Amino acid sequence: MSEVKGSMVGTAGWFALILLVVSLTALAPIPSNSQALTAEHGIITVPQLDGNRRFSLEGDWLLKQPGEEEHLQKVPSVAWKQGSGTYSLTLLWEGGPTQFEFFTNNVGTSYELWLNESLVGSSGRYSPVAEQSRPSAKPLIHEFVLLPGSNVLQVKISNFVHPRAGLWEKVYLASKPQLSYRYQKQVAIDLFMFGQLFLFSLLQLSLAIFSTKKSSHVWFALGIMMVALGNIMRNNISIYTLLPNLDYLLFKRAQIITYYLASGFFIYAFHKRFPSSTVILLARIFFWGCITMTVVSLFLPYEVIYPLAIGFFPIMFLFLMYRVWVQLGTYRSSLLHRSKVSAILQIIADILLAYGMSHDFVGILLARYDVQMIPYMTYLYVALYTVVLARDYILADKQTEEAKNQIILTAAHQKQQLANDLHDGVAQMLHALDFMTEGLLQSNHIDMKILQTIRNTSKDAT
Repeated sequence: MSEVKGSMVGTAGWFALILLVVSLTALAPIPSNSQALTAEHGIITVPQLDGNRRFSLEGDWLLKQPGEEEHLQKVPSVAWKQGSGTYSLTLLWEGGPTQFEFFTNNVGTSYELWLNESLVGSSGRYSPVAEQSRPSAKPLIHEFVLLPGSNVLQVKISNFVHPRAGLWEKVYLASKPQLSYRYQKQVAIDLFMFGQLFLFSLLQLSLAIFSTKKSSHVWFALGIMMVALGNIMRNNISIYTLLPNLDYLLFKRAQIITYYLASGFFIYAFHKRFPSSTVILLARIFFWGCITMTVVSLFLPYEVIYPLAIGFFPIMFLFLMYRVWVQLGTYRSSLLHRSKVSAILQIIADILLAYGMSHDFVGILLARYDVQMIPYMTYLYVALYTVVLARDYILADKQTEEAKNQIILTAAHQKQQLANDLHDGVAQMLHALDFMTEGLLQSNHIDMKILQTIRNTSKDAT
């Protein structure tokens, strides 16, 4: 009793430590190699360039919206839900004419970038009229030349689709070609992970052909395919490299749906490993909940499915942390049928994915959305679970081979035992019968006592 109580206390201690670490790291911003330039009253002084630096333009920008007075607005932040507005920032530059690059992940759903009253570039089609505005989530890098003295940068934004709008993600400025290089590097990383994930899914389908636990490998493979598609859309850089004319609402719906399906498939792939029928039932309910949300996301307006998708983050986080709790509690017993490495890797994978969910959820709430961890954490989750399933498959295959060898050895032993019994028992009796029968034939008379012995020996042999 005391041993069980001590084990529960140990499990609770480890779980509390894990929960604390995940929560603190989710709240902490990801370290950036960019230098923050904070605007005061809509003015920023751009420092002289000394190396490969990029600047994040933050602080108080001037914002002008239809029907309102111009006022200061914190960037990054959410300024309105639907409508249009113009952000203005004065850039003070003391150097000579220098070519710079401008980049932001998403400033709403469409925008135009102006410098000194000249149009630099746009994303989607900007218009203060809803019917004329065309949204886009395509990230773009714009080039312009900063002149000595004062330069007025304006970002005209229109949004009539997304529940949040404004300059609510990081805005970067750097000398050419620093941002272009980072953009290309990000595309390469995204496409690499995309290809790797599909290779992982093919591996799982291959294992399903030979494994006795086919359903786990098949459901996990389907989950990997969905998360591969979801990741390439969530970073929304590489997806436009592949599909440059992708419709905005179709893109956003597909992004949400793929993660719903991936979550359901991942949970269902391992639901039979839970220790109790109650937990297995909850896992199945979660799976069907993901399927239901997928169907709902096909038909409901985007402004409705968006908060539902945001609310899914903490639900998935709680389910993953509950699974960590269950695995910590059953860690010792799980070692009876699986390796120690597999048990530990499975716990680490769930912790990493829970961290990704919590980090991005906090980022959305705090309008701190420039770095998204879900694509990277899902990649690590898949990689670790691929190792777990491969090790379990190899272990099961090894156990099957050992069982076959044991059967062969047992059969050989039984055969040898039977041969020994025949030689030492029946063969000796048959030899005795032959000896006694030969003696009667040579004596040329019937001996009833010997005949009786012959009959008894024959019965024993039979």
